[in-house]
Amino acid sequence: MKRALLDESLWFIHKDGGRFYPWHRYSKHHGFSSFWVSDGSNLIEHAVPVATIAELVVEVFSRGRSVWLFDNGNRSGLYRYGYDAILGWGASAEVASMALRAGAPAAASAGIHKPLPALVAKALADTGYDLISSADGDWFAAAISGSAWRVLVQAVDEGVLLAVADPTMAQRIGLASTEVAVPAGMADIGMARGAMQLYEALRVLHSLQTHPASTLSARVEARLAGIPETERTREVRQRVGQDVFREALMDLWQGRCALTGIPFPSELLRASHAKPWSKATDAERLDPFNGLLLATHLDAMFDTGLISFDGHGRVITSAHLDPVVRAHFDIHEGSRLRSVTPGHLPYLAWHRENILRG
Repeated sequence: MKRALLDESLWFIHKDGGRFYPWHRYSKHHGFSSFWVSDGSNLIEHAVPVATIAELVVEVFSRGRSVWLFDNGNRSGLYRYGYDAILGWGASAEVASMALRAGAPAAASAGIHKPLPALVAKALADTGYDLISSADGDWFAAAISGSAWRVLVQAVDEGVLLAVADPTMAQRIGLASTEVAVPAGMADIGMARGAMQLYEALRVLHSLQTHPASTLSARVEARLAGIPETERTREVRQRVGQDVFREALMDLWQGRCALTGIPFPSELLRASHAKPWSKATDAERLDPFNGLLLATHLDAMFDTGLISFDGHGRVITSAHLDPVVRAHFDIHEGSRLRSVTPGHLPYLAWHRENILRG
């Protein structure tokens, strides 16, 4: 490729992650990609090439022309008019700035005057959320593929705003409270202070949205329906519930022990309730925040009150846990959970007060 023909600071990103640049010229024989514009979505024979993104911005935003991408001589998407075509691909910050400087009437109303930073877009993609489009104002919509779950994100000076459809969820997954109004169609809003915090919040949220309590409960009932009614004892119901709960925790903790981070074989990982099944309400029993995925030896210690965790996830050991055992399993003052969110805190507090042995 003739990189001299390329301005690498200006680009469009397709929803599949591919990055496309404007070429100064188009060569079908060499397979170069190029942006072209025309006055109609079917008037490809009248399309003309644009040499730079700056030209493209003027053509699309100010003149309302349709934009095309050619790749190896074939048209590739972007059949809509005007700025919608650009928003469907997600322009770089430089493109958005150019649109504003061009005075394009569509630019401000299109919601691109605060483009989504690349690290925010990456956090969404890495946690299983697909960018759908821009929403109202500076909000961008993203969704879990194949589901109805949707979130809204917006980059602001202080961090990244995340709006969700579940009341109180933003704070439970560790986002800071904010006075920004909850956008229409959402029920809660919070702020991540950076891309890493956003990634962790989205990772937890994705797991909770794909394993909501209603789905877990329905899964339990479906499995119980396959067991003769005379055999559906309390113990059987608890075992089935524990199996479903464990599946949710395997996803939430990514198949790794919550304390050591080791990806033990699944047979050596247990779903440990902080508030035991026998003491919990129906809602608490299947709440993923009421559990830790622990290796079998740590599960036994947690279940019997030999260890617990403080509000920062640091391990607390009981005086009844022999120092030799602590040393053998490398349990020390620096040991802490890989992740702890506000949703875990009331359950961990209950465990410290009621299970941890003095």
